[in-house]
Amino acid sequence: DAADTYRAFVHRDPDHERAPLLQMQAIEAYKKGGFAQLVLDGKKEFVERYRLGSSFWTNRTPAEFPLVANELKTSLTDLAQYYHAAAQSSKKKPDYHEAARWYREFLESFPDDPESARTNYLLAETLFESEEFRSAAVEYERTAYAYPFHEKSAEAGYAALVCYERDARAM
Repeated sequence: DAADTYRAFVHRDPDHERAPLLQMQAIEAYKKGGFAQLVLDGKKEFVERYRLGSSFWTNRTPAEFPLVANELKTSLTDLAQYYHAAAQSSKKKPDYHEAARWYREFLESFPDDPESARTNYLLAETLFESEEFRSAAVEYERTAYAYPFHEKSAEAGYAALVCYERDARAM
């Protein structure tokens, strides 16, 4: 009931400065109630409604609303990881595409975040696992060379070479 009340306000005035906080409370209520699917749906709704560039952010900055920006980051990470795990279990390309969608959304929203190199690596892994070797190679290269040196830099550079080889064999 509490989640429905929070969500009713959000639906009525989604751009109110307190609306994302109420949406976050609804997600928390779902977690406490053990409603895993509602948590997942709530996170999707949160990201779609409060992604950077949405109407909520008109005349607002992430620095002014750090709780909202942090929840956006967390929700994007959770969604990407959930769908990546689902794809690894099902081995279905649409599931991999869904994981890639959320990884890309994170990278578009937070390109300079300290987690971006790791997220880009996971995007490349998702593409590799779905046998999209050319796209995976591009993302592995980005992971290796577009970010400051990090723990996956060398591994990503090598993985790009492997992807190019597999792509060439597939032709």
